[in-house]
This record gives sequence, C-alpha cells and structure tokens, in this order.
Amino acid sequence: MRGLKRAVPDLTVLVVDDGSTDATSARAREAGADVIRREVNGGKGAALQTGFDEALRRRADASSRWTRTGSMILRTPQSSCKASTGPTS
Repeated sequence: MRGLKRAVPDLTVLVVDDGSTDATSARAREAGADVIRREVNGGKGAALQTGFDEALRRRADASSRWTRTGSMILRTPQSSCKASTGPTS
C-alpha cells in the first residue's frame, strides 16, 4: 500500500477490518489507510457492503476490492448503486 500511496499521493485507501483479532487495523493505519473497524466479524458480504457504503458516503469516484489472487475489481459508486437496487423498469 505504501507504494500505491507514493504513486498516487491523493489516493484515499479505505480498509474494512471485519473483526480481526490480529494487527490488521494498526498495520493498515501505519501504512496510511483510513480504517473502519467492525467489532464483530460479519463475513465477506458485510465487510464489502460497509466499504461500499462508506465510499458512497464519501462520494468516492470509484472503489475497488482485492481478491485473494491479487487481482483488483474496480467499481464506480453508480455501478454499486445499480447493483444494490436491482433492475429498473
């Protein structure tokens, strides 16, 4: 993350710590991330929803998530809204 912040200094990195018992929150903060800590592990879906909700609240231009394989999935707030509200008629 430090390299990413050096490459894009104005980038805001938001980490959702879903109730971990290790040093996830502290290490993310030390690396320059904004951290939302969920006290109870709600699972992957709850963590993703928390992050996307916060991105929308902050009026982010885009949000992304990293997969276990290291690939990134990028979403704009508009696509997140459409995905959560279902099809329109």
